[in-house]
Amino acid sequence: MANEENLIPFNERTESEQRQIAQKGGIASGAARRRKRSMKEAADYYLSLPETDRRRVNALLRDEVDNEDIDNQMSVVMGITEAAKRGDENAIDTLTTDEALLYSTLNDRIQTEDVYSIVDTLFMTYGMENDIYSIVGNILDIKEEENILTNEKILILKIECSHKERGFAG
Repeated sequence: MANEENLIPFNERTESEQRQIAQKGGIASGAARRRKRSMKEAADYYLSLPETDRRRVNALLRDEVDNEDIDNQMSVVMGITEAAKRGDENAIDTLTTDEALLYSTLNDRIQTEDVYSIVDTLFMTYGMENDIYSIVGNILDIKEEENILTNEKILILKIECSHKERGFAG
């Protein structure tokens, strides 16, 4: 091979050369990490922007999604959920994989982190049903009211979860 004799194994280089090579590798690694983080931040930013397609907004409103929660991320979730309902196996895998990944991540994090830092922003479905939720957050306000149709007493909770305020009745 051409120039093969020019290659010097790392362990045969001087300490100064090794240090210089390691420094260049560290700089390149840092730049790659920043690019990756920058892409994630850009994706997070775009997903947090309001949905502008009126048809999608109306569909989300019909599904009783709060107007303040209608953004590109919610629109993506709606699209994946609709595809899953139609039997799209990739969409079903995406939904169930995310839940399994979250469970696995939580199990890994609990080994080294305190519970409060992990669950401070947790809002996820419970089991395979999408209408039962496990909510971990800060209760900001509680009001007791009466259901005008059934005359039952209900609690209205204002909860901060994932840095958003949400209202729940139950």
